Amino acid sequence: FWVRVGLIWFLLESMQLVLGYWLPKQSLARFGVRVVRPLFLLFSATALINQFFPVEELAEIPLLELFDQPFTVGTAAICLIVPYFLIVLSIYPVSVASMVLQQVMGFTNSSRRVVELVLRYLMIGVGLVWLLNRVGINSSGLAAIVGGISIGVGFGVRELTANFVSGLWLLVEGSVRPGDVLFLEADPCQVRRLGLRASVLWRQRDNAE
Repeated sequence: FWVRVGLIWFLLESMQLVLGYWLPKQSLARFGVRVVRPLFLLFSATALINQFFPVEELAEIPLLELFDQPFTVGTAAICLIVPYFLIVLSIYPVSVASMVLQQVMGFTNSSRRVVELVLRYLMIGVGLVWLLNRVGINSSGLAAIVGGISIGVGFGVRELTANFVSGLWLLVEGSVRPGDVLFLEADPCQVRRLGLRASVLWRQRDNAE
């Protein structure tokens, strides 16, 4: 067991060391916290469980029936693990793709940021659709879920949707950029970060964001 754990740690640290040639220190540290450590805990926990009970047999234990398909322990683990790593890891390939597109098509930095965010949301969406198919939800069940989400968007999260569209428009238009100063209730505030869902402004008067 300890040999496996040591080998896992060595491989993950080697991967992080290789990525250090391309990633800045801050991004590398974030990668270590969000990716390397969770992967180490996941592999170590799997190896520990396998010492007492075969993981393959444990994954096949049924929990309930979902859309006429057995929902097993393995399926539940996939539903917890895949979305996390999909969200965390999607930023790296879309960043590379957006930089390539910027060089080829001559995007501005604000437009590249828009492309990066849109590609990331698309990648996450495709990954979640794959996950639903992996779980065993058929097309009719998927249509029912999408319909329910659409109703929820229409009635419950209209403000969130409006913020998403407004953030996309601000990024595309480029009328506001990080470093600009805006007045919020007569107080000058510096734009720190722009995003699709929300933006961060810093107010000097009380050092608040």
